[in-house]
Amino acid sequence: MQPLIVRRASEFEKVVFGLSAWVGSLAVTTSLEVSKALEQAWPTGNNYLFAVMALGGIGGLAATWRSSRLRTIRQIRLEVRAETYALAIIGLAWFGYSVAAFSLGASSIAAGSLGMGIPLGCLWRVWDIHRDMRKVTAALDDPCPASPPPLGDPGGTS
Repeated sequence: MQPLIVRRASEFEKVVFGLSAWVGSLAVTTSLEVSKALEQAWPTGNNYLFAVMALGGIGGLAATWRSSRLRTIRQIRLEVRAETYALAIIGLAWFGYSVAAFSLGASSIAAGSLGMGIPLGCLWRVWDIHRDMRKVTAALDDPCPASPPPLGDPGGTS
């Protein structure tokens, strides 16, 4: 049996959370036109979308701030659950941005395509979290040692 590995937030996820918080906060707190696509597609509600994006980014940063620290299984579960919610929030917000960009036609294909990469990446990460947590639950229900044991395992034979 392979050793159980739970992947936690990497630097990429942290950067996506940080940029989402930055873009959302910039759009809500200043009078700058952050997205012409969103302004044209949804003139009255685009600040709400950016506010949700900012909150999702801030929540994701808070959830994954210290993801490299050693934690208990319970703490890891709470951390990745909070990360999942933040990924869902910013994924939906960036999906809305991409749809707005695509609605403008060929002039904004690049912006819409790049914006669509974030929801797809979020969906992929949510799937990884779901798969890892299923493995953790199965390992807790039926624990069995890894064979061969991981290097440095005091219970292993070497």
